[in-house]
Amino acid sequence: MTEDTISILARSLNTAVVFVLAVGLFLRYRPKIHMPLMLTAFVVDLTNLLIIELGSGAVEQAVDAFAEGTYFVPFHVSVSALALAGYVVAVISGTKLYRASGLVLRLPVADPERVRALRKVHKVNAAIFIVMRLVSFVTSFWM
Repeated sequence: MTEDTISILARSLNTAVVFVLAVGLFLRYRPKIHMPLMLTAFVVDLTNLLIIELGSGAVEQAVDAFAEGTYFVPFHVSVSALALAGYVVAVISGTKLYRASGLVLRLPVADPERVRALRKVHKVNAAIFIVMRLVSFVTSFWM
């Protein structure tokens, strides 16, 4: 694959992920739909990262940019890394929230305080994650 083809593929996948995230966010109160959408976005983002790395050596380019003292590429890499970390926190907190809320076995909530705490963690992480992912999306078009 040429570098132009990889760039078009990466941008297309990046745009698709943002669309899936928007739909997942819109359907956040329907966990049976929300969770698979968000997990799909995570897997596609990781696949996209792998495609970019194998196709153009993104990690090496990022290390060179850090060494050269430029600011834009390190900013993009940092925001993207924070977005990936946000995915991990969302999966962990979301899974715990789903289980604690009793939705798995359709049971009543055993510990409402724990559910509230988990929901708060998940919500705060989601807000930070969405901002980081959107900044990553926008800055990716100048890479």
